[in-house]
Amino acid sequence: MPVEEAQNRPRYTTVRVLGVFVIAMVAVTVMTGLQHRKRAVLERTEAPTSVGDRAFYVLSRPVIWTRAVAKLDGRALFLKSDAPVEREDVQMRKVAWWRRFHLYEPHGEPGAFFVKVEKGRYLPLGRERRSAQ
Repeated sequence: MPVEEAQNRPRYTTVRVLGVFVIAMVAVTVMTGLQHRKRAVLERTEAPTSVGDRAFYVLSRPVIWTRAVAKLDGRALFLKSDAPVEREDVQMRKVAWWRRFHLYEPHGEPGAFFVKVEKGRYLPLGRERRSAQ
């Protein structure tokens, strides 16, 4: 009977391992690139208070007391005074966004609304129109 010689057949193990490694590296690179494109969304924070808020309300002169400054829950809010009051930014809680500025409610005072005119200074708002002065 003839004796067959054993032959080594290539299994390409190193090529397979290297191929899997290259595919994994490409996948990681693509995922990292996609996350980098969304970086602004991933790293944005928003405080529930007015700390650091720079969307200030600009009071136009002369003041028109009968014009609504903002709306909240479908009801208009009007200026109560054109003199800003001082409040701590940490105590002012964001209630809503109206066009280009936020509406604030002081902690512990439900129903009182304000707009921020500069750091630590707010204009009071109310539901009733104020008569022209």
